[in-house]
Order: sequence, then structure tokens, then C-alpha cells
Amino acid sequence: EGETEAGLEMSMQARLNLAHTVLAQVEAMQTPIKGFGPEVKKTLNKSLGGTPPIASNASLVQALAWEDKATYGNPKWYVKLQSLHKSAVQKQMVLMQAQALQYQYLAFKERTNIEALLATLLAQQTQHDMRPEVEKMATDTANQ
Repeated sequence: EGETEAGLEMSMQARLNLAHTVLAQVEAMQTPIKGFGPEVKKTLNKSLGGTPPIASNASLVQALAWEDKATYGNPKWYVKLQSLHKSAVQKQMVLMQAQALQYQYLAFKERTNIEALLATLLAQQTQHDMRPEVEKMATDTANQ
């Protein structure tokens, strides 16, 4: 009976740890980072002009959205792209592919977190539903 209780306690602790980890990851994406906005802005080509303002203490989510708006949402970026040398255009293509991979990774991580939480909920529901059966088995074993 003691082993069963210890197992249930460890199971509950594991679920809580997973939930805390997932919530910490979500929070990290949304938390403002001191001085991050100006650092992100340095990554763009200064000759584009017309880039929208970015918060000084932007979060990662805000920075990614700003970067998209400052490039793909900026008509001057497309005009500039037409005048670039072929090698510079290829460099832009590589940067776009890297950004797409970053977004795919973030989406994968988000889906993984969701699936982990769903599995945790299923385990919790199963434990709740099976608890009477486990207690009955423990009582039967003790009676033998």
C-alpha cells in the first residue's frame, strides 16, 4: 500500500513539473527582455527605412512579429530586393529559410508541449478513474 501511495505521489510530482516547465516556456516567449528591441532592430538592413517602431523591452514574440512586419510588410524591402546583386538575393533567401526553420521549430515545440499536457491530463484522469480499483486490490492483498 505504501508503494502504491509513493508511486501516486511521484506520478503527481512529475505531472506538476511538466506543467511548470510548459508554463515557464510560454512565459519566456512573452516576457519583455531589457534592451532587446534595439538589438533586434540592428539586425535589419539600415537602408530600408520606414521600419515600424519596436518596444525597447520587447519579448521574443514581439521581436519576431516586428521583424516580419519590418521586412515582408515593408514595400521598400521588395524594391530593395529587386536592385540587389544575385548573390545578395541568395543571401536573403538563405535568411528567409533560416527564419522559416526557426518558426517551424517554435511550432514543433509548441505542439510538443500541447501533446505533453494532453498526455498528462489523460494520465491524471486514468489515475482518478482507476484509484478505487487500486485501493480494492491493495485491500484484497492485505486481507490475503
